[in-house]
Amino acid sequence: MDFSKLTQNNQIVAGGTVVTLISGLLPWFSFSFGSGPQSGFGSGLFGLFGILLVVAGGSLLLMKVLDVQDVKIQDLSAEQLAMVVAALGVLFILLRVLFKGSDPLGISDVSRSWGMWVGLLAAIATLAGIFLSSKDAGVGIPTADNFKSEGSGGGDTPSGGTSTF
Repeated sequence: MDFSKLTQNNQIVAGGTVVTLISGLLPWFSFSFGSGPQSGFGSGLFGLFGILLVVAGGSLLLMKVLDVQDVKIQDLSAEQLAMVVAALGVLFILLRVLFKGSDPLGISDVSRSWGMWVGLLAAIATLAGIFLSSKDAGVGIPTADNFKSEGSGGGDTPSGGTSTF
């Protein structure tokens, strides 16, 4: 791996990805009474999946830039796939920020903690870095046409035969 290939935008992706992953260990929620703080990984499915999706999106782009692996799905390039995955992760983290939930025992007030804000900002930085890296590579934002399979339409199966359905 040649790290000299990383542009400034790629470095933003790398830094944002690492900080997003670390933010999962930081306190995202604190309780006024009773149990200790709740980390990002323990904050529910939105928090967990959000962190993992942002890390996966950043990793996809970095693997392509560092010539480790180039992933393509249908008409989506690695940059576009990373953008979609990271955007979904940012959405999940944002939903977790908006819907803070409540204490399962109902005995204390739940408040957002500083780790959640670090995670959200790092996830947004990762997505912005992916977008800017894609722009540098001449790859645009994915459209609906990128998600269509080549053999969809006309009732034909991918093998070229006629569908029985």
